[in-house]
Amino acid sequence: ELLIKYNIKPCKEVWLNDKLFYINKKNNPCYRFKIGNLYKIYQPLASDKKKKWLSNFDLNILQGFTQLRYTDTLIITKSYKDVIILNEFYNKSVIALNAEGNHIPEKMLEFFKTKFKNILCFYDSDEAGIKFMERNKKDYNFDYFYLNPKLLEQGIKDISDYIKQYGVISFQDIKEDLIYNSKKIKKLI
Repeated sequence: ELLIKYNIKPCKEVWLNDKLFYINKKNNPCYRFKIGNLYKIYQPLASDKKKKWLSNFDLNILQGFTQLRYTDTLIITKSYKDVIILNEFYNKSVIALNAEGNHIPEKMLEFFKTKFKNILCFYDSDEAGIKFMERNKKDYNFDYFYLNPKLLEQGIKDISDYIKQYGVISFQDIKEDLIYNSKKIKKLI
């Protein structure tokens, strides 16, 4: 049911420019995410990082927009997996850009400002994630939070890694492992 809601399906095969790119294998599953007429292909176990993701999404795609709930606070994250986890298990209003370094399209930014009192970023706790959250603070005045970088030692850089390691636990418990750039954020999430 969750996969249907987010339009995610396993792939039997993937064709790229009329050439077979992927054939289903038990030791290397593949999934397709579909938004409108665009696709993102995900091979979570691919040994070649260049083959892990394949997409014809443009930079303006906002993952999770059609499933968006309207509360006081919007969280912008960096992956569809994180959108699903935060939306479904923790009832958060969440969208994801196609990549952490992408900017929010101006029209969407104005729309979000009319619908949400607060807009926060929650990217990876690695160097790149923190850099782009700091940029969004500077460019848009978005506060941000992230998982404690100490968790990187356990291979945990985002909420989906966290849930994979610890299971679905209360968000209050997760808050103990979060770092905030502002004290007010803790009350908002």
